[in-house]
Amino acid sequence: MDFIIDALKKYVPAISELADDNTKMMQLAMDTYAIVEKEMESILASASNSWMSEKSNLVSLGGIMINIDGDAPDLFLPIKFQNFKNNGDVINMFDAHFAQEVEMIDESACDEACIRAQE
Repeated sequence: MDFIIDALKKYVPAISELADDNTKMMQLAMDTYAIVEKEMESILASASNSWMSEKSNLVSLGGIMINIDGDAPDLFLPIKFQNFKNNGDVINMFDAHFAQEVEMIDESACDEACIRAQE
């Protein structure tokens, strides 16, 4: 958890300047997701072939939990669904399984958060 808190510190000033609390929370969630995604990709790249057999696959589902007030169940917003092969290939499975359900995602907000995490 300390890793995420430390990584988020550089984003706090920009998030604080956003107009309303809902926008701030959305951006905080997107930035946190982007930081974790970058770290996961780094781990997978550095460990390629050392943890998988010839027939191995690693399936990764990444997204954001949305807390709902009251008795309603929380929601999960999927952002990435991928299959990592031991030869380095990555298969995007998101479109086949989630694309229609999450058309309302503001893709530019997610893309911007991922770009900021790369910096």
